[in-house]
Amino acid sequence: MSPLAASSPFAQEISGLRARAAALMRGAPDPALTDIRALLQMLLEAELVCARRYASLARAQIEAGHDRLGALFLEQAEDELRHALKLGARIETLGGAPFTGLDDWVAGSMAVEAGRLEIVAANLLGERGVIKLYRAALRYLAGRDRDSRALLMALLADEERHIAGMGELVGGPAHPLH
Repeated sequence: MSPLAASSPFAQEISGLRARAAALMRGAPDPALTDIRALLQMLLEAELVCARRYASLARAQIEAGHDRLGALFLEQAEDELRHALKLGARIETLGGAPFTGLDDWVAGSMAVEAGRLEIVAANLLGERGVIKLYRAALRYLAGRDRDSRALLMALLADEERHIAGMGELVGGPAHPLH
């Protein structure tokens, strides 16, 4: 992974969320309902970070005339928003009130790396961080909250598909991406 990808704001935001989640899971090895909701909230935040990034990338790629790549990023942004909505619904089912920060999300923009390979590399690094976060959450919830685990397993499968799709971009698709 390039140093640029590792230092991207996206990768750093995901890394920060992973660190917060790890601290929560270490601090509450036998989680109460509030701990489960807090963990799900961190996953929701990760999904919003991803959605914001992919929406910014989609806009930039479409403006640059790379419609196919822009459409891919737009599809990923929509997937991440669906994930956030599902996590928010689960938090509500558990008696919590999900904080989405949508006002900040809509107003915020995300710096984007210059080249497409750097963009995809940073995306891969960030998505791998999200996948690690989901896997840690699944281990943490083992034997505790079956419904949350089932949701996280389904969302993890989507995240793994995102990685596979980006891997195809790096490996060189059969057709150009614009």
